[in-house]
Amino acid sequence: MKKRQEMNFGKIEKILVFGGGNSCINFILEANKKDFDVVLFSSKRLLEERLNNIKFESRLIKLSINYIYVKDINTIDCKKYITNSSLGVSFGAPWIFKGDFIDKFNGKFVNEHGAKLPEDRGGGGFSWKIMRGLSFGHHLFHLINKKIDSGDVILMSEFIFPESCTTPLDYEKYSDKDKIIFLKNFLIKIKKQESFSRTPQQDSSSSYFPRLFTARHGYINWDWDLDEIIKFIDAFGEPYGGAITYNNEKKVYIGKVTKDKSGKSFHPFMNGLVYRKTEDSLFISISNGSLVIKEVNDEYGKSTIDSIKIGSRFYTLQEDLDRAKSYRAVYSSQGLE
Repeated sequence: MKKRQEMNFGKIEKILVFGGGNSCINFILEANKKDFDVVLFSSKRLLEERLNNIKFESRLIKLSINYIYVKDINTIDCKKYITNSSLGVSFGAPWIFKGDFIDKFNGKFVNEHGAKLPEDRGGGGFSWKIMRGLSFGHHLFHLINKKIDSGDVILMSEFIFPESCTTPLDYEKYSDKDKIIFLKNFLIKIKKQESFSRTPQQDSSSSYFPRLFTARHGYINWDWDLDEIIKFIDAFGEPYGGAITYNNEKKVYIGKVTKDKSGKSFHPFMNGLVYRKTEDSLFISISNGSLVIKEVNDEYGKSTIDSIKIGSRFYTLQEDLDRAKSYRAVYSSQGLE
């Protein structure tokens, strides 16, 4: 096992931030309070991303946070930004940093990762976590090197998500709230020029999970057992459009679901059947239990739960399930490729 080493960034006056999202904004606001000179670099995809239907770019403007739009970060002239007192910090940056760009920081370049490393390298973090039934959350900073998500970890904290968190949006909101303290502590250590303990990642325990794209990956397999279906639907819940399936030859998006505790069980041929309907819920037969659906929308986000008839069936085409497993979502700074 590799030993930990102490490291110190020295005096930092300017912080170059790369990326977007809630954590990025919270970090910049805290850095401004501590009188750091902050420069934000972002991309088309991140500037157009929405949270609670508000674009990231609109939030930056409202908070008077200036930013520099960049298509390819590796092509910018860094001389006027990077000095001996500069620190680079990435928050979900959409670019692949090339070696010569990384080298310009002389080791003062870190990435914020919202999951444990090296166990959870890659993207789609909260959705994969929900599918796997994991309740532990992590905040960490690691050094950026030429291999994605593999640099030494220099700061980490662990917490537990409450049972009330079911969708990716629930996880994100809780994580962001908890993360503010973590970001403050990181900036305090930087301001005080305190040392960090470098912990090398052990590749023998590493895992990598790729990014997800709901429109291709979000199809429900009704042959799964009840808990697997619930986790999958939750994983594609807010802020995403919902897990996808069909009813009466129409594509629908299922959101809020829960488990019926009556103890019913059904033959596998009955999977997906709407066997009971109340004013606000649909009861669906699954071989080892009963699924309660409280939200069904069309492709425009309009509720269609009232139009779902008792005795009808939710089903997914095999070609959609096959495509979901074979498709690899690749995102650039401009969006989905």
